[in-house]
Amino acid sequence: MPVTITLHDSVARQLENQANQQNVSLEQWAVEVLLRQSQSAVSGSQQESGPWTNERNARRCDLIDRQIEGTITAVELQELDELQAQLRRHLDQNAPFDLAGAQRIHQQLLQKKRDAQILSEASGGPV
Repeated sequence: MPVTITLHDSVARQLENQANQQNVSLEQWAVEVLLRQSQSAVSGSQQESGPWTNERNARRCDLIDRQIEGTITAVELQELDELQAQLRRHLDQNAPFDLAGAQRIHQQLLQKKRDAQILSEASGGPV
């Protein structure tokens, strides 16, 4: 079914540049972008798909193995993307990454390295 879309010049130029970078036609690129957005909207509506379970994680791991083996199908790849997104949401909600804590530990390790270098230079050899 043919569809015509009118875009603002700046959006059209941006899509055209992206299409050129991907070595595809503007029309083909626009279809890809629309499909991704559509899938993303569907995934977003599936956000409330229940708690993260061991079964979901086992399925995710199975799909990752299939991806590594090169035997994953396009449908399974979409399922893996959705499971990965669900896991990220689960981790963000239940086990957020403590960036400040990680930075503190990093600084402590850097300080220990500097201290060891100072001791090594003072004693004339490795510690």
